[in-house]
Amino acid sequence: MRFLKGDWVIADVNGGYSKTVGYVTKVGYWGEYIQIMQVIRLTNNRWEWIKPKVSSYMSVQLVSAVELFDQYQDKTTLIDLALQTKDKKWFEELTEGFKNIIP
Repeated sequence: MRFLKGDWVIADVNGGYSKTVGYVTKVGYWGEYIQIMQVIRLTNNRWEWIKPKVSSYMSVQLVSAVELFDQYQDKTTLIDLALQTKDKKWFEELTEGFKNIIP
């Protein structure tokens, strides 16, 4: 896949156990090496905001983060619906994974 400056991507950090999410800051010649600004670490499907840092990856280590953000947006919509319907149990099920995100 070809990435452009500003694209949000997921980088495979260490064989799938941990991934990092960031946006492309620089594309090397022929698109082989991509520099990203990392802002989120994903470990076991848990999001953790990290201090932003720049790292370089080969393009084959990256995938688009669009689907990940779409899933997140869908979940936040469901959380809003649970709040509107005052369904406490459903709300707690939906927000279980967010406990590491929100301080």
